[in-house]
Amino acid sequence: MGTSGETIVHQMHFHYEPLALTKLLMEIHIEKFFDSKKAKHKSKAHRFAIFEFLRTMADEELESILHVFVEKEGYEEITFENTDHDFNSIYEIVYGLQRFKDLENGFIKKGHAGKGVFDEREKKFYPCDFAGHWETITTIIETQYPHLFNAFGEMSIFKSRDSFEGITRKELDDFILTNFILIGETRQLSNYL
Repeated sequence: MGTSGETIVHQMHFHYEPLALTKLLMEIHIEKFFDSKKAKHKSKAHRFAIFEFLRTMADEELESILHVFVEKEGYEEITFENTDHDFNSIYEIVYGLQRFKDLENGFIKKGHAGKGVFDEREKKFYPCDFAGHWETITTIIETQYPHLFNAFGEMSIFKSRDSFEGITRKELDDFILTNFILIGETRQLSNYL
């Protein structure tokens, strides 16, 4: 303020790197999101994956994301005027990227999403309670692999059966052992077979 109560305005000039500034704004936005109540449904695996993604994101990758963002939103230029909307839109793009999904799945497999079963073929995690892994596998086979479900049920009940409806016990066991990862379980998957 000046002596007569008038506001004195000084214009400052500085240079900045737009991509570095965008990365910083992305980090600030996601930190605010994880500090909010809206983030309670997100797992630690998700949180770890997004911060690892941001830490390792190359400028070319960010440019590609921003290109998709501009096309998606119909923008002619990026101003981040509608900050929450814009960054939510950018993160929707990030969450759809294979690299992000791979990072998140890696953290899920390390147990950062809780107990459950990871389906390698579908790249999907199914949470379960303690001692609920085998029941979860049964449900996954019934819903995702119905062509195996009758043989699975029959050979689970009748341990002496070596095949059912053209599916051998070895084929079924190999499918289960190579397709499912138990997370947070105290027993090996092979102990269930």
